[in-house]
Amino acid sequence: MLFAYLQIPAVDLEQAFDNALAQLKSGTLLGVFHARRNLTEGYGGPRSPDVLPTVEQLESWAQRHGLNAKVQEHIRNLNVDGAPKQAIDVTIEVQL
Repeated sequence: MLFAYLQIPAVDLEQAFDNALAQLKSGTLLGVFHARRNLTEGYGGPRSPDVLPTVEQLESWAQRHGLNAKVQEHIRNLNVDGAPKQAIDVTIEVQL
């Protein structure tokens, strides 16, 4: 199951993950989001910290469910109107 840039408040995002776990018995849960750090150090994405997850938030959710998750930030290099920019994303990968 893939969650791609589902930028909703943390409590709602965790509920979406919980719903996915209830439905998936095996497979992979993947998520990619604009990272909270993108708000101050990156380019683009939502301007509200409430909808930007952190590595720590995603790791905490996985740990509460006893899941071994790979959570990491990624920097994407962009060219915006001829100027270099960077966007910071966070991903989660869980093998069920």
